Amino acid sequence: MKRGQLQVLSLFVLAIALLGMPSGWAQTPIRRTQERMADGKVRCYGAPKYYKDSTGFHLIDLTSTVATNAGKKTISRGKGVAASEIKSGYGNAGYLTLWPDEAYSNKQEELSFDLDSAVFNGVALTIDTGNHLQKDAATDDLGSLVIQQSTIGVRQLVKVPAGMTGDFAITFGLWAKALHVSNPKDAQGYYIPDAGGNFNFINDAGLFRYRIGLPVLLGADYKPPASGPYNLPVRQYMTHALRDVAGPKLEYVKKPLPAQIAAGYAGVAYVDVDTYYGTTQDGQIGCTSNVSWAAAHDATSGVTPGITTDPYTMCNNSGDGYYTVQRIFLTFDTTGATGVTLATLHVYGGPLAGVAGSMDACKGTFSIPLVAGDFDAYTGSSYGAQAVSAWAWNTWTMANADIVNGTTKIALREHEHDTLNTPPDPGAPPGQHINGYGATPPPYIEITAGSAAAPQTVITTITGSE
Repeated sequence: MKRGQLQVLSLFVLAIALLGMPSGWAQTPIRRTQERMADGKVRCYGAPKYYKDSTGFHLIDLTSTVATNAGKKTISRGKGVAASEIKSGYGNAGYLTLWPDEAYSNKQEELSFDLDSAVFNGVALTIDTGNHLQKDAATDDLGSLVIQQSTIGVRQLVKVPAGMTGDFAITFGLWAKALHVSNPKDAQGYYIPDAGGNFNFINDAGLFRYRIGLPVLLGADYKPPASGPYNLPVRQYMTHALRDVAGPKLEYVKKPLPAQIAAGYAGVAYVDVDTYYGTTQDGQIGCTSNVSWAAAHDATSGVTPGITTDPYTMCNNSGDGYYTVQRIFLTFDTTGATGVTLATLHVYGGPLAGVAGSMDACKGTFSIPLVAGDFDAYTGSSYGAQAVSAWAWNTWTMANADIVNGTTKIALREHEHDTLNTPPDPGAPPGQHINGYGATPPPYIEITAGSAAAPQTVITTITGSE
């Protein structure tokens, strides 16, 4: 480089140091869940936006690479917080394998799945994983099941027969390499789910790697269908079991509870199970009462939480004596944030059932993972009511003291009825849908601070709260 060129470069670097990066320059990743903007502010997410390999952080890209061999396909996605490989046409054993991002290059700490059986009302389905159809960049239809990858995990959606009734049991074989289940066992040798209903996998060093969440019934649009007149997800009627079988193999079974068998399966197209890569989660908790509005609104516990990418607030009057209140709970990785001078919450959302209204945000005090007893786990003054009439960004100025050096928690409530404690009239339920954990665009907190989120050189876990 010539002397004159070096002087120009030096002046350019000095200008950046004094004035900041030019407008429009790309943000700089700090962690999997944080990035520094050109104006110096730090954006903090609840779910990973970046994955990490030996060269540093990169934007998550769920685009697949498909290799074909004699009609068989291998669908690979290696640019996420966990890499995945789907095998179509090779049989039901090992059709899906997962690796943490930093362990992908040497294929360590892997979790593989076999689909052993699917029995609906006493009839065993013929399992087919060889009919590959790529539905979109992150969704693959293998025949008997659909696999959908997101920034936070993988959903396996087993197709159910039309007109399904009665009991069912779907059985998977799990193969763990350099991984162990951290849940304790009961007297019969089954692992006991944690307070959120999850089974958790750690590596040989004791670091968290994967979480398998409660099964959920989904409609054709991959979302929970309505349950009766109360418009609540049917997740609370499902259960699952995990036990060691032989060597590194485990048996995983998902089943409906008696209440779900009695309620039926109207609108159900898939039985889903989520495998998450993070310990943080966004979700919703609802409470329904046929006693009074107050019994639903003032309850201290609701139904088992629904962990979903599109949670919603709601206040419903069914018209026949049932009232329902539902609230959203969000988490954000604000590790390293100190000396906060301004914090703004940004949530992309729209009206539920086409009913315009307003949504409140305030500090959350819930546990991680969410439990039914977190229904009233919020405190402090509202950040204000945001009018929601169409899908758009909603922004609140937060209390600076509510930002913690760790995980910041937020609760969202429907304003006109939940926050103001006013019973709704019968009809379309007022409330708000939002993009939650793992959705695009995701919610985030933007922080201006004297010392915010210092960059890390070593990250030892792949959790959303790392």
